[in-house]
Amino acid sequence: MAPITKDFLKSAGLFCLFLSLQLIIPILALALSQAQIFHGAQFTIPGIQGDLLAITIPAMAFSFFVVQLAYILLLHFTGWARIKLFSGKSANFGFSGIPVFHFVGAFLVMSMGLQLLLQPLHLDDGNTNALFRQLTSNIWGILSVIVVGTLAEELTYRAGILRLTRKHIGNIGAIIISALLFGLVHGNLFQAIPAFFLGIIMGYLYLRTEDLRLCWSAHLANNALALLALRYPPLENFGTNWPLAQQIGIGSLLLLLGGVAVFMKGSLLKKVFCRTKS
Repeated sequence: MAPITKDFLKSAGLFCLFLSLQLIIPILALALSQAQIFHGAQFTIPGIQGDLLAITIPAMAFSFFVVQLAYILLLHFTGWARIKLFSGKSANFGFSGIPVFHFVGAFLVMSMGLQLLLQPLHLDDGNTNALFRQLTSNIWGILSVIVVGTLAEELTYRAGILRLTRKHIGNIGAIIISALLFGLVHGNLFQAIPAFFLGIIMGYLYLRTEDLRLCWSAHLANNALALLALRYPPLENFGTNWPLAQQIGIGSLLLLLGGVAVFMKGSLLKKVFCRTKS
């Protein structure tokens, strides 16, 4: 089999396997909901015969965690997409910890700017925020959304699909394809549009070091900020009541500033705190 065919089949397999998690998780959660230890608040999903199936929030949160963790271990130990945090490739910065703080900060600024720019569109989130607010009411949900879920996605889309396809279609093509698939899997425009654009940035961060140290840190921090916003109304409603011109103006400014910081060759923090001796 030609290498290009093999790599694209691997990429397609990764994407399909990731999609299958969306079926496995509710099935496991439905079974666990019968156990006393997982009793709690419920929500319903449509069944095969059109009936509604009740799943408890604790069971769903635990299922998210367990299934995604199993998926991560499967990818890593089969070599399909390994957890690599230190490739040995420099990010062209000074001290090892500085690039992470620099890029995470820049990424969050871009994310906030993008959210402001999208607010006037009033996109429907498909009730996703309400579900995540419930899921993150316990430790399993928090770990799933912030840590395990972000790692599973970075392994799939950056360490998996992007890495496998870049040698055949180039860095830009691989970044766009991986970001497009990353956006599509979110299932609603409220999440899909920012996921696509932020997926492009995370793809660039992955290529900058060829490991997960920057892109996973940025993704993790972004989800942590989103979770904090769900718990802190002033942050969740940031810019909601602003005039349209203010939303577009400040959103564009944040996006521009964050973009400059992401694509700069050196680190602002390095320039400030790690000046070389003359």
